Amino acid sequence: MKKFVESVLLLAGLISITTLAKADDEVIVRYVLVIVDEASESACKDSEGSLGHNLFSSAENFWEDFYAHGGSAECGDLRSIDLRGARLQTADLRGVLGVKANLAGALMGEASLAYSNFSGANLKGADISNADVIEADLSSANLSGAILKQSIVKNSNLSKANLSKADLEGVNLTESNLQGAKLSGASLINANFEGADLQGVDLRGADLSGAVLENTKLKGAKFNSATLLPMSISQAKSLGMIQAK
Repeated sequence: MKKFVESVLLLAGLISITTLAKADDEVIVRYVLVIVDEASESACKDSEGSLGHNLFSSAENFWEDFYAHGGSAECGDLRSIDLRGARLQTADLRGVLGVKANLAGALMGEASLAYSNFSGANLKGADISNADVIEADLSSANLSGAILKQSIVKNSNLSKANLSKADLEGVNLTESNLQGAKLSGASLINANFEGADLQGVDLRGADLSGAVLENTKLKGAKFNSATLLPMSISQAKSLGMIQAK
């Protein structure tokens, strides 16, 4: 009986040691943004090439990870985290998955949101000035009252986004898609819309003084007497724009 008990205890010890060894050998999977070249689509991959995003169990867990990686949330999944009013200035937010995420009033000046997906996100009143927002998806996002001054938002998708009363002075939106976006009352002074798609956008009350509209698609874009255009009304109409009340 004594030998049997000793055998059981020895086996239990071996199992315990094996379990600890496995825990020590466990590799934490980390996804990073991979871009082959400028013409290719980006993707978040781990060291073995598998697709995915870095998950966070809570807002506290997010901040711990964020600071542990030097202010980076690269390829993070922000969908279930409340980041209203978050201080994310100069942060690395490339490749993040923020579909319908809540970042209302967040401070993201000089941050990088390149290749991110904020489709349907709440970014109302957020400060995204002087930021890198190339190849980003902001379709249907709420950016009303947001600040995007001097930001580079090239080749991005802002279709059906709400940018009413937003400050986009000097923003670079070349080759971006803004079809059906709401830009009423927005400041678009010196904004660059070269090659952009503004078909069906609402520009009533917007200020486009000095805006670049070279090769810009403007068919169906609405303007009114309060809209400040960088062209005459007759020129605007000749481009397919619609004068509304």
